[in-house]
Amino acid sequence: MRAHKTSSLVKQLAKLASSLLAAFILFMFIGDVLEAINRPAPKAGEITRVKVGQTYILNNSERNGKWVVSDPAIATMDTSTLRLTGIKTGKVRITHNHHNGATGYAFDIVPSTMHDAIMLTLLGLIWLGLVLTWWRERAGAWLTISALVITLLALHVMNQLPFARIAGFLAATLPAIALLVCNAMEVRARQDQGKPGAHQ
Repeated sequence: MRAHKTSSLVKQLAKLASSLLAAFILFMFIGDVLEAINRPAPKAGEITRVKVGQTYILNNSERNGKWVVSDPAIATMDTSTLRLTGIKTGKVRITHNHHNGATGYAFDIVPSTMHDAIMLTLLGLIWLGLVLTWWRERAGAWLTISALVITLLALHVMNQLPFARIAGFLAATLPAIALLVCNAMEVRARQDQGKPGAHQ
């Protein structure tokens, strides 16, 4: 009986934690949607934001000299056409060394439209899993865990973020794991009660 009460208490706390996480995810989801919608498209000579995979043409008539990209992993530069292409999210600086000195161009490489769609979809799945735990504990827990793990893998692949930097987010799976453990314990207890001689 005591074990059953403890299991019920843990499950209620896990569901409460899932609700708080769901509210946080919803807040992030709305913020990311608004940011993606309002993100300006790049315009040559005016905006220094470039999406991953898109090309920006520098407005510079002087092509002689040496062009230096601060981080080629974030953006590449075709010096013959002055085309800058975003590779991954981050900030990069292009320096043009010429006979009159040096000119710098700062760029902010932002996520692509496909990146936005993938991440928003995964956030939505995490939120759905957290909410679903109130009605379908096991299904909601497994959806939460799998969607969160896929999200972290997507962040690692698309944004080149090291696992050590994002591993802390795995703590969000703890309520789901607690629900699965409690469910397993309850199933085991019912099986033990149904065995011959269990009530003797």
